[in-house]
Amino acid sequence: MRTTGSCSADSSFLIRRCQSRRRPFGRPQAAASNPAEDQLTALRRELREETGLVVSADPPHVWHQEVVAADHAPGFDGIINDYFLVCVNHFQPRGELTDDQLAAQENLAGFRWWHLSEITGHTGSELFSPRDLTTPLTALLTRGMPDQPVQLGL
Repeated sequence: MRTTGSCSADSSFLIRRCQSRRRPFGRPQAAASNPAEDQLTALRRELREETGLVVSADPPHVWHQEVVAADHAPGFDGIINDYFLVCVNHFQPRGELTDDQLAAQENLAGFRWWHLSEITGHTGSELFSPRDLTTPLTALLTRGMPDQPVQLGL
């Protein structure tokens, strides 16, 4: 089990690199839920499977995103993403799934720790989810935890 750390503007954030049919994009660690799991159960399972991180406390639900657009996720009429802030000390992500399983089942191509300044100054071809990760992440770190999840656009 990893130890809990603190989050600040000096922290680094674990971003998973996803493969898309169009181009790669990165998003903070999140959970893909199924009907048999509540959000926190799904989050804990996905963190353990993908990164090896075991979380016992309930992390704050900080952002909620809904995008309704038939072309956004092929085969679906849109997406729903819920983001939780899990503050931990830096670790090497290695979960229960192999690299091949991560690619096939989760569309993941790896993980990288990013500092806020790197996210803010990023000019590469990768996209973040949410696209403007800088604004809500900066607000979260400067204003603290919201009372309710902040609604995000694309």
